[in-house]
Amino acid sequence: MQGDQPDGSFSAAELARMEAAGSIEIAKPGTPAAASVDQELLAELEAADAELLAVEGPDAFTSSRMLRQTALRAELDPQHLGYAFATWCQAHDCERSALADYLGVTVDQLAAMAIERRADPGYSLDAGVPQNDLAERFGADAGRLADVLGG
Repeated sequence: MQGDQPDGSFSAAELARMEAAGSIEIAKPGTPAAASVDQELLAELEAADAELLAVEGPDAFTSSRMLRQTALRAELDPQHLGYAFATWCQAHDCERSALADYLGVTVDQLAAMAIERRADPGYSLDAGVPQNDLAERFGADAGRLADVLGG
C-alpha cells in the first residue's frame, strides 16, 4: 500500500482517516492498548515456536535462535551494538552471559540490544541520549552500558 506522501509514507492525517474508517488500528507505545497487542503477538510467537519445536525438534530455527544468530552477525558490524559488546567481551576475556549479568539483563535481552544500531541518526556514536534510552528500554544499568560502549 502506497502512502499519500511523495516518498510513499503516510501523513498523520491519512493515518487518522484510515483508523477512523476501520482499515487500521493504531496503538501508541506505552499505552494499555499497545501492551495488549504486544502480549498477543508474544503469545502467537511462543505458540509458533512451540509448534516448530514439536515438528523439527531441538534444532528448530525458533525466534530465539534467529535472534541469537542475528546478534552474532551484528558483532561483525561496527555500526551495531553487538560489535561493541564483542569488543568488550574480548577485552575482559568473558562470555556474553557475563556481559549480560554485568548489564543486568538476560542473554536474550543482550541479543536484542546487540542488533540495535550504535547511534540514532542525528546523534554521534554512543551519544548519551541513545544510551539512556537503550538502557531504559531493556532495563540495563545505564552507567555500565556507557562503560561497555566506551562512553
